[in-house]
Formats: sequence, structure tokens, C-alpha cells
Amino acid sequence: MEMIFMKHAIRKTLTSAAAVALLPLALPPGTANAAERSGDTARATRAAVDGLVAANPGAHITGVNTVQLANGVIATFAPNGGPCPWENLCIYDQPGTQGIQWNFYRCGFVNIGLSGWSDRIRSFINNQTSGTVAEFSNWNGRSWDVVGQSTAFEIQDPADPGIQTTDGLNPCLH
Repeated sequence: MEMIFMKHAIRKTLTSAAAVALLPLALPPGTANAAERSGDTARATRAAVDGLVAANPGAHITGVNTVQLANGVIATFAPNGGPCPWENLCIYDQPGTQGIQWNFYRCGFVNIGLSGWSDRIRSFINNQTSGTVAEFSNWNGRSWDVVGQSTAFEIQDPADPGIQTTDGLNPCLH
């Protein structure tokens, strides 16, 4: 009797293990990959936000993808790009205003170079109020050199070669 019970228990365990092993095959196509991508996006967002905080003393996280700098600038990270909100300067790491995106709202200097965005701007949209001037700067090892300006409303696609060397920016000059 004990032998029959053990065989039944082993068969039940093997059947359960096989069902668990086949579970990914029973999921709708793309479900597992979507979950992995979601986790990757969350990790990328956290790393970008943490990087901007570390690069700008006094900055703090105000939302999952948002940082407020000590000077009042609000920066929002969009790992999959998107439209540029009104009154924002939006930078993208790919031409065509595509790819990873940062949106900047309010005036003040932002160090993007130390956060992993050194020389990464490939296109941008200055969607601020008409006439607002954004300034782009490059760190030369000792000081900041202005490499370009943009007067709203403007789209640069691709961004001028000088702007592609940007390490810091001010969304709007006072």
C-alpha cells in the first residue's frame, strides 16, 4: 500500500513540475517579454533619475521619473520618448525627436553630463513660450563653454553639431 501511495505521490509531483515548466508556453505571446521590458524600463528610469540627482547637488526626487533641482528646475525622464509638453525644453538621444527623453521646466542650469548624458543630445524641441531662449554648454575641463542657443518655438532635428557636445543646459535664460 505504501509503495502505491509513493508512486502516486511521485507521479503527482512530476505532473505538477511538468505543468509549471510548460507554463511559459501557455502564456499569451509577448507576455513574458513585456514583463521583462517593464522591469528594464523601471530600472532605467530609476538609474536616470538617480544620476541626475547625483550630478546636481541639492536636487531631490519628487516622483518616479521626476527630479526637482535646488534652483527650481523640474526634470522629467521619459525612457520611451513622447510628445514635448508645453513650456518645456525636451532633449532626445536619437534623431527624429525619438528615443530616451528628458523634459526640463523652469529656468536654471542643469548638469546633464555627469548624469550619463554627456554628448548625447541628437535632437530637441524648445516648446517654451515664444521667444524663450535655452542655452547649451560643454564642459572643457575647466569651465563651461556655450555651444548653442535655441529660441522658442524651435525643433532641431538633428541637433547642431555643437549642441551634440552638450554637458549642461539652461532651459531658459532669465
